[in-house]
Amino acid sequence: VLLCILSVLLLSFALLALFGCSKSPKALPAPENIAVDKRILTWDSVEHATGYVVYINDEKYETTECQLDLHELTLAGGTFNIDVIASGDQKSYLDSLGMRFTVTLDAPPESGTDELGFAYTYCEDVVGYEVSAGTADLTGTVVIPDYFCDYPVKRLAKYALNPYYLPYLESHLSDLSYNYLNNKAANTETTAVVLPDHLEKIGDQAFV
Repeated sequence: VLLCILSVLLLSFALLALFGCSKSPKALPAPENIAVDKRILTWDSVEHATGYVVYINDEKYETTECQLDLHELTLAGGTFNIDVIASGDQKSYLDSLGMRFTVTLDAPPESGTDELGFAYTYCEDVVGYEVSAGTADLTGTVVIPDYFCDYPVKRLAKYALNPYYLPYLESHLSDLSYNYLNNKAANTETTAVVLPDHLEKIGDQAFV
């Protein structure tokens, strides 16, 4: 009987060892659907990944999210070779192979205007743009764009939506009638303003 018990135990240990050896770590699948929109790099989540390693022109960045903000990383513009790797726990899952993605991005211009006529100035300290009316139509509801050249609009300039501010006045002279409030020009053309999602600062007298 003792011999039978010992045989069963030895067989059990052998099966456990065999089963344990058969569960060696396997590599995670590579991330898929890599894309860049408004300078945000995104990819699909990989099951069992503990995080992600992103190489941009051989510079290494780590994140636990399925995205990486490229605004500051691509300021100089150019062609960027991007590799995204899913990280494993190194016990049950090993790192994936890298998935290569190449994108060409322009450096943000110092200033410019969009198709609506709004004028923009790049602000290095906030990595985004300041906006003013430029030649845009300020009648009724004014919707200020969230982005210019893929960078967020973060500031509303001084006198930004004042139709009597000189640059706007010069371009709309035949369309405007003067209105004064306490001997001061005021915006009576705009009835509502939709502000940008990333707005951080509103300049003095931006609306009057």
